[in-house]
Amino acid sequence: MIKIKAEIPHGMKCSLRIGELEKTLDSVDREAVFELDEGRVYDVEAYIGTPARSADEKKFDRLFFSLSLPFRWISALADVVPGRWYDDLCPYSAKVEFKIGGETGSDCLIRYSIPEDAVLKGTYLRPLITVSCSSCPTIEFSENTESFDHCYRSHAKNAVSLIFIAVCLFGALLYAAIKHSNVQASLICGALLTVLPLYALLALLFQKRQMLRMRTRFNAQTGRFD
Repeated sequence: MIKIKAEIPHGMKCSLRIGELEKTLDSVDREAVFELDEGRVYDVEAYIGTPARSADEKKFDRLFFSLSLPFRWISALADVVPGRWYDDLCPYSAKVEFKIGGETGSDCLIRYSIPEDAVLKGTYLRPLITVSCSSCPTIEFSENTESFDHCYRSHAKNAVSLIFIAVCLFGALLYAAIKHSNVQASLICGALLTVLPLYALLALLFQKRQMLRMRTRFNAQTGRFD
């Protein structure tokens, strides 16, 4: 039995192939087990990257943001404003080839590590990839520009989901304040529901522009002009 584990950032997937057998790992499901003879040596091919969105996922995103339009201002408040949406940014995909089984052992750990704060420093360093069962794996890197959009979308979705509850709570408080003729509370809730959307909208626009600038800088660094 061959066991392969992967430590990869949130939002990325690790596709494993041994012969005709294929399995996919992510940041939650981190271990794959192959029912193979441990005494033999096998060639393993692993691809680590951000999966492209399917047509159904794109439709869901459009529907999700359309339905949440009245509350989209809140997405900037989830982390909270301005929100480090880029924490899981992985601008490189990697194809890793190595051998497992026989003298190399039947257990293996693939680790994808991103240099700390490399993104904010303006230099997109390649990740450090280690394979515990191989001292000399073959690694090929490729640009993963999809990661910029993926991280920003993921940040916005999580934010909308969390802050929707906060909007309902503010609305309930405002209703209760008006119902009980509490002028002070009504003014406070009304002011919050007026000012916060504007503040959050500006933060969202800033984050979007930040993402576009970072992607452009990455393309310039790698010689891409999308």
